[in-house]
Amino acid sequence: MKRKIVAIILAMSMVLSVPIGAYGEESGQVGSIKTETEGSVDSQNSDNQTEVDQKTPAVKDESSTSSTLAVSAVNTTTSTITLDKSTYAKGETIIVNYTGAQNTKDWLGVNQDANTAGDSILWSYLNESCTAPSTVVANGTTRINTTSLEPGTYYIHYSINDTYTDYASASFTITAAGTMSLNKTTCTKGDTIIATFTGAQNAKDWICVNQDANAAGHSILWSYLNNSTSAPSTVQADGTTTIDTSSLAVGTYYVYYCSNDLFGYYAKASFTVTPATTITLDKTTYARGETISINYTNAQNVKDWICINQDANNAGNSLIWCYMNGNYTAPTSVTTNSTVKISTTSLAPGTYYIYYCKNDGFDCYAKASFTVTAANPTMTLNKTTCVKGDTISVSFSGAQYLKDWICVNQKTTAGNSILWYYLNGTTTAPDTFVITNGTIAINTSTLSPGTYNVYFCKDGGYTSYAKASFTVTESVPGGSYTVTSVPGEYVDVAIIDSFDANVSKVYTLTYDSNVLSLDDAYLGTLTKEAVGFTGPLADGLSVNENIVGSIKITCKNTSTISKRQVVTIIRFYCKGQGTTTMQLGGVTQ
Repeated sequence: MKRKIVAIILAMSMVLSVPIGAYGEESGQVGSIKTETEGSVDSQNSDNQTEVDQKTPAVKDESSTSSTLAVSAVNTTTSTITLDKSTYAKGETIIVNYTGAQNTKDWLGVNQDANTAGDSILWSYLNESCTAPSTVVANGTTRINTTSLEPGTYYIHYSINDTYTDYASASFTITAAGTMSLNKTTCTKGDTIIATFTGAQNAKDWICVNQDANAAGHSILWSYLNNSTSAPSTVQADGTTTIDTSSLAVGTYYVYYCSNDLFGYYAKASFTVTPATTITLDKTTYARGETISINYTNAQNVKDWICINQDANNAGNSLIWCYMNGNYTAPTSVTTNSTVKISTTSLAPGTYYIYYCKNDGFDCYAKASFTVTAANPTMTLNKTTCVKGDTISVSFSGAQYLKDWICVNQKTTAGNSILWYYLNGTTTAPDTFVITNGTIAINTSTLSPGTYNVYFCKDGGYTSYAKASFTVTESVPGGSYTVTSVPGEYVDVAIIDSFDANVSKVYTLTYDSNVLSLDDAYLGTLTKEAVGFTGPLADGLSVNENIVGSIKITCKNTSTISKRQVVTIIRFYCKGQGTTTMQLGGVTQ
């Protein structure tokens, strides 16, 4: 009657039972499957390894027998079990070597009872399953996952043919598990996750990354604790390992800290990969002074920012920086995808790196490089002829150095400057940024009439990027003159001026043609020197036929004597009575 009751209880409880191991699926390296043959188990007895049942562990107790179960059995051969060691950190896998199995339903049970196999916390047949094999494997290896066992002392009972009679038993101790923590739980695709571990027990303890919340295996990424897929020669109990997320799709992942090349694990953690944050440049080479267009994606924070330097490895030591709005002041809201424009004006020729940095820190989402080349410096003048005292505007572009400068002389090369300026318009060089493009004003007040050369010079020296020229002419005294007209009389107008050698001057004299008329009899020869001049100065006088009341007078000093004072006399006939005003102006040619 007792045996019948036992059989009924067994039929009820077997549905709840699962294997000792409860291992995860097989795991693999990146791009391949990490199979159980890569671990130490198969090297011990590959014939005894089978796929493990995945159901939830349950207790196998003394009532868990079949309807045909005998409560005792006779062991006619020597049957043994040995463990690979006697102490395990929680989560480690126990390797159990057995001999002398006689029945397909010989089994292993784990409990905290030194004397009997009942009240099992974990159990399985010798094939690591709660379903008995079809044939007996007399000698082999099986595994026990300790993840569900709390620290303490336990016993493994090697029991006969679904009974609670032991062939043999062994004891072991569970200590506190190793620990693992991640430096971040959310990262952008391409970031590096740092896993910090403690309490490693074996040289082949390892890290597995997958998307299975319940079990190690099916690894997307994996490595031993030395960041390699080749195990170290010694145990590293505590340390860090890194996980590169570049190959991971957006989603949630689980990191398992696994024991001794197997799928039992000490600890588990998870992290989430968010979309990649990128930058791309409109091109990779810029002439100095050009603008870089930086296209960015997936900004995460209002204080994400751009840094430009010449360090290939680290952000910081910025030559140029800005937030993603192009300013030094952070925006009030995130613009996820947009473009930032940065001028290369202040960058000398060379190679530079742009870092797309996270939230006012130096942790970078992405990096790009570019090259600045020397610009082709140019220079233009706003006029090529001016009256003495006028201002010449010199426009330049493509400057490369703080001490680039402008030189004015009457030489065929730079140097021997009559006037000179740095590109800030002073004789003190700028000390912060190169002024790549701009305008310099040249005042001609101190220049004598003549032709001058302007040189755009390099870095304080006399090598010139570009050259231009202009001519200064001398101004003719002008003004208003009042004439009293008496009908029938003549009025002589004298223009008194000073001439340099071989210089022509053109005067324009306007008058009221209703009151005065030019006396044609005196055109052409009415110019003479005021004091002691012996040669003629006037080449001729002419009337502007298109404008009645205006004449042009051209005079030229054909001698080699400079600074001659000349009086030019023009006679008018008075047609009407009254007072009239004449205007005189002109230029030197």
